[in-house]
Amino acid sequence: MTVENGSIDSITLKKLAGYLDSSMLYVASLNTEQENPPRDCKACTCKSGKMIYVSTINSDNIVAGYLEPGFK
Repeated sequence: MTVENGSIDSITLKKLAGYLDSSMLYVASLNTEQENPPRDCKACTCKSGKMIYVSTINSDNIVAGYLEPGFK
């Protein structure tokens, strides 16, 4: 079974949305963008070159909530 990148991105974004929701963090939108070429290897831990962008409300409390788990 082959999974296309769009499907992988969709699954990743759904899982991230679930995590953020369970952390009580408001999400206005989520998307991925190809920032760098992917690393060529067969391991699951290789970097995809993609960046995940999260849009939210510019509130000190919400921004602090995103900074705690490591968002920039």
